[in-house]
Amino acid sequence: MSTELFLHGRVAIVTGGSRGIGRGIAELLVERGAAVGIAYREREDDARALEAAMRAAGGRAWVGKCDVADEKSVAAFFEHAVAELGPVDILVNNAGVSRDAHIALLGLPQWQQVMHVNLDGVYHCVRAVVRGMLLRRWGRIINVSSPSARMPLPGQSAYAASKAGLEGLTRALSRDLAGKGVLVNAVSPGLVETEMLDTMPAAAREAHLRAVAMGRIGTPQIIGVDGGLL
Repeated sequence: MSTELFLHGRVAIVTGGSRGIGRGIAELLVERGAAVGIAYREREDDARALEAAMRAAGGRAWVGKCDVADEKSVAAFFEHAVAELGPVDILVNNAGVSRDAHIALLGLPQWQQVMHVNLDGVYHCVRAVVRGMLLRRWGRIINVSSPSARMPLPGQSAYAASKAGLEGLTRALSRDLAGKGVLVNAVSPGLVETEMLDTMPAAAREAHLRAVAMGRIGTPQIIGVDGGLL
């Protein structure tokens, strides 16, 4: 079965989907026939422009503001998404933040913000869709992790801990849900041209690039294909 046929009529949600890796995934999902809801936290203009472009190309798309760290915001977003697009079949947990600092300088507010978005946010979003997936006995949940979960850069205590926790959560969810037709996986992109990469020091960027077998930085558009999302 082709990917296009497989996704036709499916409803997908991508958090942090208005730019970067999330945008690349959202665009590919629409291209392959899915209706896509995109959650954004800021930069509404970017999100609305993406929504308009997808609709102009003949796709079904809807965008809504959502702070994944806030359970009430998540609940409201998914309620609106289902009203606009229908029950959610595919969830891509892409929203994430980093607040890199040496542990001696990493304050509790920065630590908590990373955990609230990168880990609690996934919990909130999964809880919002999993009951429906279980009742329909079909669902796909994809969590976007990072190589930092296993090989962090200096100063990535919070980010690395959140992504390591995300990978543990992914394994546990897979055990809980696979028997009911809901498959849970994580994809761990390396260096990808996004705004988050722009904050990486040049020396660290070059060091990481030397470890990449293909010797190049990836683009958001290829994550859905080479990352095995679709």
